[in-house]
Amino acid sequence: MFDTINLRLSSDEVKGTDLLSEIPNHFEVTSESMYQTGPSVSGYIGNLRVSVNERGVKVGNGSLCKYYLGDNLQTIGRQDTQKAIQKISDTLHLPFDRAHVTRLDIAQNLILKHPLPVYLNHLGTAQYYTRFEQPDSVYYSNSKRRLVFYNKVKEVTARREPIPELYRGRNALRFESKPSASHV
Repeated sequence: MFDTINLRLSSDEVKGTDLLSEIPNHFEVTSESMYQTGPSVSGYIGNLRVSVNERGVKVGNGSLCKYYLGDNLQTIGRQDTQKAIQKISDTLHLPFDRAHVTRLDIAQNLILKHPLPVYLNHLGTAQYYTRFEQPDSVYYSNSKRRLVFYNKVKEVTARREPIPELYRGRNALRFESKPSASHV
């Protein structure tokens, strides 16, 4: 399933649209800034961050699944991804089907028989990656990518969000593959 996504729609794709005066009307504005390159307006649609300047619109830094389905414990496939991007387009009144994907994280939840530490303890080394252990997670990192394994139910519980019935009282291991910051 897809998780975090970043999209960038260039002003070249929406000629004739005054991005800075029109688009902020369609999202919750949280800040306005002035940079050397010009003004910028930022805010949110759901859990996705929106940034607008004269050169284009960026949307992302949040779970596409959570934006569209309400949580990221569910799986979002290709068809729902298209619908989610259409929802972004409808909300912002822009053709995000023309946007460039600048980041796409892949994630999956696995329901396991035994408690998660049993599995985390058996995750060994991975060629070309440095292994890091945290109390409830293991991650592998290199200059291009980060692989993360952790207890998703525990994370959702800590955020005081509801646990879907499928995951209640279950051992749910979350796997995520994320590009490193230098490759975003």
